[in-house]
Amino acid sequence: MTIIMAAVVPGKEKLFRTGLLLVLLGGLAVPAWAAAVPSGGGALPAKSKVSGTTEEASPEEAVLETKGRNSRSKWDFDGSFRYLYGQGHMEGQVRRKIGGRTYTMPFKELMIMQTLRTRLYLNYHFAPHWKLITGVEDNRVLNDQSLTDTAHIHRFFAEGEYPKAKYRAGRFSYKVNDGNVLDATLDGIRLGWGPETERATVFWGRIGESFNRREGYILDLSKDWGRWITGASYYDFKNHAHDEGNWNRQKIFSAQVKYKFAPDVTLGLEYLQAAGEDRHQVVDSDHGFVVNLNYRYYDYRKPGSYRLLLRYYRQPQASVITHTMNGYPGFFNLYQQHMGFEGVGLCWDYIIRKGICLTLEGYDLCNYRDGTAAGDFHQKVLGGSLTFAF
Repeated sequence: MTIIMAAVVPGKEKLFRTGLLLVLLGGLAVPAWAAAVPSGGGALPAKSKVSGTTEEASPEEAVLETKGRNSRSKWDFDGSFRYLYGQGHMEGQVRRKIGGRTYTMPFKELMIMQTLRTRLYLNYHFAPHWKLITGVEDNRVLNDQSLTDTAHIHRFFAEGEYPKAKYRAGRFSYKVNDGNVLDATLDGIRLGWGPETERATVFWGRIGESFNRREGYILDLSKDWGRWITGASYYDFKNHAHDEGNWNRQKIFSAQVKYKFAPDVTLGLEYLQAAGEDRHQVVDSDHGFVVNLNYRYYDYRKPGSYRLLLRYYRQPQASVITHTMNGYPGFFNLYQQHMGFEGVGLCWDYIIRKGICLTLEGYDLCNYRDGTAAGDFHQKVLGGSLTFAF
């Protein structure tokens, strides 16, 4: 980590740096193409029977899903290795009263992150339509060993279909819509019904660890109308066990509409309405939206295939549980300011050779609400990764 200048509120500088690095580890360290989880689709972005929307499959999990459907063996072994380099340019202003007068204290930092991640999966097919999926992950932060997350259980769940419903139970990844609200590992149960063109999903379980562990449920509906794709989701999560944890309550409603101009060009709009309670501070209901443009699709088996994602965000802070973006939405919630954020994001994925993906992405974001003790926050995040899947 290289510090350019730090003029943060005394006593909170260490908290700021540590929190920023931890979020970059969990966010920037997982590029958009590798963070999403397929619910049964294959190597191309799969229309999931469970999620109700298109989910972009990471190469290792796409391999896992493809093998799961086509394998004649009871056991499958898959994995991936990835190197990532990322930078976060963060700046802002913090206002503080001293001796009856209010002073503005600017800060500016450059955060650097280098990680080496290993994921190994082992599947067991114990029935024609049922399987057990396990996974171990090791994430090494090369430039700060104190943030290294050594080998831990990354996936452990059973999945099956009978007769037309799909079931998952255990620890698995779940991405709803484009991941603007939720894209994370959860512990719980997920049930999905319906064909690909008309789907419904229910999830109940928990997310997070220690003080930030929250329990709740998700309802997700989706229907295709030719070139039009529509969907709606509702989230309700609570954390009443720990007063020190973030977000004691979040209630979020999302409505999405997409239009396919061509087989490989999709334009969408997601409307968001959210409210909650953060460390027992009421966060009033607020609304926002995300505009998304998807161009082309990548296939890890086809060298030269690529995908381009363009996003414009204007999200209230309460609408984020775990964002799929590799920027840092939590930066706009420092000191419980709940400012929300707006700006653009761009991600490009390119398949160099079979199972080898290069990802480049960047985000330029600022706050769109003023905080009582902070304002004019701005972040620029740039990152690139190289992933080898087998």
